[in-house]
Amino acid sequence: MNSAERTARLLGGYSVALGSAEIFLGAALARRLGMLDRTAQIQLYGARELVSGALIFARPHPVAGVWSRVAGDLLDIGTLLPRLKADNPHRGGAAVALGMVTLTAVADLWCALQLSAAPEETGVRGTVRKLVRQETPPSTFNRVAPGLLIATAAGVGAYLALRGSSAPLPENLAARKDRQPKDGIEVEQAITLSLPVEQVYSFWRKLDTLPQFMTHLEQVEVKGEGQSHWVAKGPAGTRAEWDAEITEDVPNQRLAWRSVEGSSVPNEGSVQFRAAPGNRGTEVRVRLTYRPPAGALGAAFARLFGEEPHQQISQDLRRLKQLLETGMVPTNEGQSSGRKTPLGRGLAQMYDNRRTG
Repeated sequence: MNSAERTARLLGGYSVALGSAEIFLGAALARRLGMLDRTAQIQLYGARELVSGALIFARPHPVAGVWSRVAGDLLDIGTLLPRLKADNPHRGGAAVALGMVTLTAVADLWCALQLSAAPEETGVRGTVRKLVRQETPPSTFNRVAPGLLIATAAGVGAYLALRGSSAPLPENLAARKDRQPKDGIEVEQAITLSLPVEQVYSFWRKLDTLPQFMTHLEQVEVKGEGQSHWVAKGPAGTRAEWDAEITEDVPNQRLAWRSVEGSSVPNEGSVQFRAAPGNRGTEVRVRLTYRPPAGALGAAFARLFGEEPHQQISQDLRRLKQLLETGMVPTNEGQSSGRKTPLGRGLAQMYDNRRTG
């Protein structure tokens, strides 16, 4: 078995592994690439990879399977290129994937050409090799050419990955600035729960349960594939609705989301879960950035009613702690309470902060 045939076997194994991942993890890959609307297409590409792998291993000569991989590489590149546009929040992942596909395409093409060359080296491939041999010994050509091709592809792939990443390069600084909410409000709060990380993450990951402890939320409807619809209560009896998508989901570690383009309340946020020191449970850290419907004026108006985001998140986390640790959230509905007035809420907030500080 020569070097080209050994390379073909390696590419066949890669086809089987990649195809299986695309079929069984199609939705997750679609999220990473900003292609939630193309999950079925990714799974179809996975089936294509399995066919290519089968052709490589099942036939006496693997050339047909390798050429099918070359055709698939071209299709993948054509699918990924449009995902590098600035309006794709996941174009960094798409750029990395494009770089990997480009590198793989070079290896596939080199292997296919090696396998396709007849012993007497006829045709276009044989002619090219003969012309090169006039100036370069055969051993040098065979040794240097693959390395040059792979090095070139690696450079192209690295450039594409950096160009589309979140790194502060000149090409995407303006795009990153445009994605950040203007006149936005940033919130960061943390709390420790005496429960294991897995339990806390599992509860939060079910987005439709969030209104149980987030009083400003009326409803969260999970649509599937990381998409959801949110309905929130605003100041003075107003309501706001928007669609959101999960941008990162690392089980038992981190969950991130952002509103889709054109939402009435542009927002993005994340929740980090980590074991508290001394086996004391789970530390939950919430970061939120959002732009109120009326800009800075809307934020000032919200503060008059005790509904400023810092207060909301702090109170929501305390309710989450009570809900998960005791199974219920205390409520004062139906009771006389000074919290119903702005002054009463302010006094109660001062007391709560001192008691829990």
